[in-house]
Amino acid sequence: IKSFPGITEWCIFNALLNLLSPCLRECRKLSKYQMLLLFLMKLRLSLFNEDLAYRFGVHTSTVTRVFHSVLDVANVRLSHLIKWPDRETLQKTMPMCFRKFFKKCCIVIDCTEIFIERPSDLLSRAQVWSNYKHHSTIKFLIGITPQGTISYVTECAGGRMSDKELVEQSNLIDYLNPGMLHRII
Repeated sequence: IKSFPGITEWCIFNALLNLLSPCLRECRKLSKYQMLLLFLMKLRLSLFNEDLAYRFGVHTSTVTRVFHSVLDVANVRLSHLIKWPDRETLQKTMPMCFRKFFKKCCIVIDCTEIFIERPSDLLSRAQVWSNYKHHSTIKFLIGITPQGTISYVTECAGGRMSDKELVEQSNLIDYLNPGMLHRII
């Protein structure tokens, strides 16, 4: 596999396509393959809807509709993959670099912002404006185990919300056991 660059990504894409396509609604202008590709390009590259519309030869409203429909299906079909591992599993599989310096680490958290297009509604526009990014964004808290797997994700919030507020409003504390190391680096 190492001699064929991109083969792993292609396999992952096809696995996602096989998992999501039975639940995706038909689109007259795009195949299910194109719908998933559009969705992933929007997520990874933060492309504007107009750009994606041009690339795929569709209207911007089609891009919005396809993105949201694939997002809904992905949320339902993939959310069960996000698991909080037990402490013993974390300890047994922890990478050496973490064992050496962060023996009690169970999760690395980060508040992540994704650029979005500016809403036309003034209230929505105010809620998603990020003074930090100087752009309209949505924000969520993501937690990753030392092994690199996603173990926690919050619902999206407007970019206006501070990282501290997002952490406080999440239920992350419910997953932490007494005595777990609480340290911000």
